[in-house]
Amino acid sequence: MSSGRVTYRCSGSVISDRYIVTAAHCVRNLIDDLQVVMVRLGELDTRSDIDCDSQTRCSQAQDFEIERIIPHSMYDTPKYANDIALIRLRRRTNSCKTLFNWKFQHLILYIKPFPPKTAFISPLCLPTGQYSSVAQNAGTRAIIAGWGSMTAASNTPSPMLQWVRLPIVDNTGCAEAYQRFSANSRTPIIVSQSQMCVQGRENMDACQGN
Repeated sequence: MSSGRVTYRCSGSVISDRYIVTAAHCVRNLIDDLQVVMVRLGELDTRSDIDCDSQTRCSQAQDFEIERIIPHSMYDTPKYANDIALIRLRRRTNSCKTLFNWKFQHLILYIKPFPPKTAFISPLCLPTGQYSSVAQNAGTRAIIAGWGSMTAASNTPSPMLQWVRLPIVDNTGCAEAYQRFSANSRTPIIVSQSQMCVQGRENMDACQGN
C-alpha cells in the first residue's frame, strides 16, 4: 500500500493455514512509502471479482490481514542471498495437514473440501527430510507462477495469473554464468548451494513481480 492506494507487488505460496512463503525482497527495504498490509488468496484475474477456470468452477478471492512478517535473518539485499520470508496471517485459511506415507515413499496432502468461494486456494506440499534435496536435482522441472511483467522492458504486472515449467540447472554452471554476467557490477551476483537455478527459454521465464 502506498499513500492509501493498494497495489499488487509480489506473489507468494500458501504452505499452511496461517503461513505464506514469499521473497524477502518483497517485504524488506521497500521504496517510497510502500507497506505490506494484506495478502490476497484465490486470485486468478485481477480485473474481475469473480474468476472462473476452464472447467467453469468459479471463485472469489479472499483478503487476509497480516499478523507478522518474518524475513530470513541473514537476508543479504545486494546479493539476494537467503531471499525468503514468511508471512503469518491474522486468521486461518482452510485447515490442512501433511502425512508422509512410508509404503509408497511420497508426500500426500490431505485437504478438507473447499467451499466454492475458495476453490482456487490450496497449499503447497513441501518435501522434508531425505526428500528435501530431490527437487534440486538438475533436470527436474519446476513451476514458476505469478502476475509478473510479461516483458523485461515493462514494470506493468500481468492481470492474469501466468505459469511455466522450466528445468532446474546445476548450481555450478549457474554460478559461472552469473559471474560472467555481473563481472563489471559493483555487487557481483553469487549463487550459493542454498539457492536454486532454473533455465529460462525465449518468451518463457520469470520476470519482475513473480
